[in-house]
Amino acid sequence: MDFAVITVARSAFSRLKPTLQAIHNAQNHNLHLLVAGNHEDPKFGDTLSEISSNGFPICCQIKGSDEPAKSASVILEGVHS
Repeated sequence: MDFAVITVARSAFSRLKPTLQAIHNAQNHNLHLLVAGNHEDPKFGDTLSEISSNGFPICCQIKGSDEPAKSASVILEGVHS
């Protein structure tokens, strides 16, 4: 079973971490982690490295966009990767 999870901030990642760990460690489950928002901004810490160092593969980094259709396209691409 595939699970796509989007996280946009360190606080969200901290709350999601136990659930992400359970999905990541379960047999027959695939975690597709998409990161966006403050994870991309260095002033909020190096959260991309934090996510990777916890063993979670990042399948897609969603860059900020003023175009909703472009953001949706990037998300869809990440889910299908």
